[in-house]
Amino acid sequence: MSILNEKDKMVLKILAGIFVVPFTALFLIFPFQAYLTLCKFDEYRELQGIDSDLVIEKQLAFDIKKGGFNLFVKYSDDPYMRYNYHYDYWKKDNNGELIFDCFTLKKVNGGNDSIAMDVCEHPPIDGMI
Repeated sequence: MSILNEKDKMVLKILAGIFVVPFTALFLIFPFQAYLTLCKFDEYRELQGIDSDLVIEKQLAFDIKKGGFNLFVKYSDDPYMRYNYHYDYWKKDNNGELIFDCFTLKKVNGGNDSIAMDVCEHPPIDGMI
């Protein structure tokens, strides 16, 4: 004999679906997007012609405001600059069209001051920002 009747079992199944499915998706989607961010960084770095041995520090952070991930990188040949790369799994461009798999170098700064892109050792690739 069951303690719960059929109606209670149905309510529990619905509640489990409401809470379990979204949390499971979060635990699967965020690590996957973090992995994609690191892979896209390696591809972008190779397109820029930067050797992987020059990377001395990488910090990955989820961007709560814009979505996607920020990757902060320091290079040994430009140690006082911090490069802020951004990865969006999808986003809308200026025309409202959906772009998938977008990886860009957003800004380069030293300390608290923003520095012009042409001052840094590794400027963004044309057409990719």
